[in-house]
Amino acid sequence: MADKRLWHAIDNLVKWQKETPNPDKRCLEAVRYALKKAGVKLPMSTVDYYGSFAIDCGKTLAAKPERWGWKLLGTTAKALPTDGQPCLVFFRGVGWIPRRMKWAGHIAIYKPSTNRHISNASYGMSLYWKLKIAFVFELMP
Repeated sequence: MADKRLWHAIDNLVKWQKETPNPDKRCLEAVRYALKKAGVKLPMSTVDYYGSFAIDCGKTLAAKPERWGWKLLGTTAKALPTDGQPCLVFFRGVGWIPRRMKWAGHIAIYKPSTNRHISNASYGMSLYWKLKIAFVFELMP
């Protein structure tokens, strides 16, 4: 059973979306803000110097999730919870960044009850997104 902090983070994300002008391409900023307001830590990336890429943050978190209070559920769509509790999901290869010559990732909080993942915007968990899953985490109690 996940604790209530991810539910609070979802509420914070919805507020962030309404208050932020031009939220495109700002998923990591949105999720960091929402989790911080809910009292949950998310590491800065140690893979990428700038610490601004979602997938690099996911790799850092996956290396030692318990250090940050998370539990790695898996690296495929099969790891998504079916009990209705939200989880943190990292996606890989969702967009090309020409100036950095690398693929961008995406981070969101998945809400199984609506089958949507929420960050700087809200998206349905389609087959496209399920195939792009890199890491799935839940909060440790």
